[in-house]
Amino acid sequence: MHRALGKYFMAVMAKTKLHAFVLALVSIVLSVFIVIGWHAPSYPIEFNPPDRGAPGRLIGAGTRFSGDSGTTRGSTNLRQVEIEMDSTILECPFTALVPQVGGKNYGLTLDEYPTFFIHIPKIPGAIVEFTLSGENGEALYHTRYLTAERDATFGISLPRHANVPPLEVDRIYSWQVSLEFKSSSIYVVRGEIERFEATPEFAKTLEEASLGEKVVLYAEASLWYDAVKALADLRRADPGNLQLRADWIELMNAVGLADIAYKPLL
Repeated sequence: MHRALGKYFMAVMAKTKLHAFVLALVSIVLSVFIVIGWHAPSYPIEFNPPDRGAPGRLIGAGTRFSGDSGTTRGSTNLRQVEIEMDSTILECPFTALVPQVGGKNYGLTLDEYPTFFIHIPKIPGAIVEFTLSGENGEALYHTRYLTAERDATFGISLPRHANVPPLEVDRIYSWQVSLEFKSSSIYVVRGEIERFEATPEFAKTLEEASLGEKVVLYAEASLWYDAVKALADLRRADPGNLQLRADWIELMNAVGLADIAYKPLL
């Protein structure tokens, strides 16, 4: 009888261990799927540039980007500038990450305090200056700092707690970033931004979406600044995620910025 009881308890324990193992395995698999689902958009990102002059309420998407890269030096609205150091042109240009629409470097946002992304080549001791201006040319925000001395892309956020007014709907703001080194070499890239107001339906869709889903929604709705910020946040949270890296490359390629698409994101 003792032997029978012993065999019974051993069988129960074996089943219990097997059950615990199966539960643990299922939990791990579900966790992986949850993480993947949260981090990565579920289908390819396609950015739709906006139509300039549209009303300030978000009502739909535009058409897919097509156009030149805007690298002509001497233009008043440069998006990319080649930089020369020691008689050598650096591999990657100084770049404002913004689409070109109607001959302008122009993008949309829903954010009162958006983030502006730029790419800066590795230049030791370079100084970066960022300025946001209103429709009449008045400076609303200005900041200045040293570069990280890396060939990389990074964002400059408009601060919420520095007496900086939020962006207003239906107004086009201009921004520029200047890069200075060796006391005499100054390069400037520029962009424009307009804040839109989401429809109640779109606002509800965003509220219920994951951050990865928001990237796709922003891109389809022409909200460039929001799409880049959301995808950058995802990449920073999971820098080893190859799918997010591929999504970033796809988004940059969509607006003709293939030359900085593979560079590091700070």
